[in-house]
Amino acid sequence: MRRLLLACLILAPLAAATPAEAQVRCLSSFPAPGTRLEAPPARVILWMNEPVDLQLSQFRVLDPYGRRFDLPARASADGMRVEVPLRDLPEGAYVVHYRAASVLNGHVSVGLYSFGVRTTCLLYTSDAADE
Repeated sequence: MRRLLLACLILAPLAAATPAEAQVRCLSSFPAPGTRLEAPPARVILWMNEPVDLQLSQFRVLDPYGRRFDLPARASADGMRVEVPLRDLPEGAYVVHYRAASVLNGHVSVGLYSFGVRTTCLLYTSDAADE
């Protein structure tokens, strides 16, 4: 639990930028922030408010030790649904971190949240513009 808190504290400055006009935002996600899952998910899904440019974006799923469990992200045809396939997740807490660039105007938003597999995790969410 302390390692997850430490990971969130390390990643939090990445999301501490000022908001910009008309930026890409995460509207919803699976797993949802703070969720405790009894079985590991095969993927993380993020629904965005505008199309995302995958070539300029990053989507990561990290454990408290900073190990990555994400595989290359895929976007829906309209670019507003991003799916991040995952390697097998063992029991534990995870942080989803994204840096999403808008196809419409190039604005970038950064966000992160946590979820747990057979464990309770800290509910941590952040979503901000990156200038």
